[in-house]
Amino acid sequence: MGEQNIQKAVKSAMDAAEAALSGNKPFCVTHVDVGLDTTAVQEAVIKVMDQKVLALFIFALLLK
Repeated sequence: MGEQNIQKAVKSAMDAAEAALSGNKPFCVTHVDVGLDTTAVQEAVIKVMDQKVLALFIFALLLK
């Protein structure tokens, strides 16, 4: 499940970053649906920050 969460978080974060950049936004705030998998969120932030020049905030929530 961990690797699936990482892939899901990275894809979601990249999509949001692309949308922000195409809209000339200097930052991006997005939600990833990976529960409380902090490793997935961390990997998403690292990959987006490495590939895009953009301030990024990602949050994940565990909703019941």
